[in-house]
Amino acid sequence: MPDGSTYVGVRTISVDEKIKQVGKAGGSLVMPKVEMMGMGFCAYVKDPSGNVIGLWEDAKKA
Repeated sequence: MPDGSTYVGVRTISVDEKIKQVGKAGGSLVMPKVEMMGMGFCAYVKDPSGNVIGLWEDAKKA
């Protein structure tokens, strides 16, 4: 999110599940889930109040 704003990020077990929960609560997806160089996955969501939150999921270790 290159607009210079500050965002809160949270670590979660499943980015996909959190995206679903945010949608059910009235929020929206800002940036879809993307892989981050094999380290994990991230996405950005907006809660019903308009706050943007970053989601992080660690990559599963073999």
